[in-house]
Amino acid sequence: MVYFDSSKSTELEKELVSVDTSKVNRLTIENSEETVNLYRENQRWQVALTTGKRVTAVADKVTSLFEQLIDIRTDRLAAKDQSNWVDYQVDSTGTHIQVQEGDDLTLDMTVGQSGSTTIF
Repeated sequence: MVYFDSSKSTELEKELVSVDTSKVNRLTIENSEETVNLYRENQRWQVALTTGKRVTAVADKVTSLFEQLIDIRTDRLAAKDQSNWVDYQVDSTGTHIQVQEGDDLTLDMTVGQSGSTTIF
């Protein structure tokens, strides 16, 4: 995908998300209504409940979640300037996703309206 503006053209990466799911130990999904925290412990995924308790996550659901995340592709550049992020809901009204591999934050992005995405 090529993005054009008046001064330059830039090749956009088609593959937006690149993580090694075998190394991921934490996934956080947060929107204005709730936060979901998933942790890998002893090769099993746990969901942290609002009560502080952790319960075992359904493995197929976690696998599906990662497949959908990795399948996100770049279509177009909606806005380069942060002042326009509110128009595409990639500000505080978007869905914030963080992926951690060990101590490293390997993905930190916000998904907004119609799949509009920005990477922080």
